[in-house]
Amino acid sequence: MTKYLSAKEKAQELGITTSGLAKTRHLYKHIKKSPRKYLYFPEEYILTHIPAPVESGPLRSKLKLPPKRRRKVSSSELNYYKVNGGTGEAFQLENQRRKEQSIKNKTVIEKKELVYFVLQPDDEMSAVKVGKSSSEQKVDQRASSCNTYNPKHTYLLGYIEGAEKEWHEKFKEHCIHNEWFNWFALKDTILSLNLKLPASYIGVLRPRYKKECKNDPRKLSLLEKDEYIVRTWISEILESISGDITSPKM
Repeated sequence: MTKYLSAKEKAQELGITTSGLAKTRHLYKHIKKSPRKYLYFPEEYILTHIPAPVESGPLRSKLKLPPKRRRKVSSSELNYYKVNGGTGEAFQLENQRRKEQSIKNKTVIEKKELVYFVLQPDDEMSAVKVGKSSSEQKVDQRASSCNTYNPKHTYLLGYIEGAEKEWHEKFKEHCIHNEWFNWFALKDTILSLNLKLPASYIGVLRPRYKKECKNDPRKLSLLEKDEYIVRTWISEILESISGDITSPKM
């Protein structure tokens, strides 16, 4: 039968003050009906402490002990057949999916590198720098910085996609210092590559070359291709090194 108690009566029943009752109301199954009335229901007994296991006797069969957790058990030894309501195949597939996803997340994604080549002509020994950058804009910046901190003028030959370490390992026998290598030993290999130039270079060189060969329709059509501009730029640099023409300028 439902029993109605005032706040004072409920506090006396619990052996606490009314202010204490207000603070601990959420612990008991009674609902506030009015400022002074509470609807009280008998509380259910909840087992909060599991006694020590009994070796034998009727009490042993009545106690529901929590299952023991198995640690360091491989996925192949999991008992999926014990899953309630099925064979456990769905749980097994889900665990495999999560395992594959975690491996993918841990895999380091390699960033794309742009390997650039900067030539420094010299009467005694010309050198070429093999460096790396992450974008065309930074390639242009690195090439400009070579001129800033170098007493001799340098020229950007171009760049390709690849790994700088592989090129350094390939040319290590011809290394002069750090990223600088003997140009004459690497010349044929570098010139055989499909080099590219940053958009800032193409934007300056194309109008200039078009102006120089405005009377040659064939060359004008070729200048629409970036590859032709790169080859023309490299040829101009090599001719300036041999002393046939003046040094090319951007």
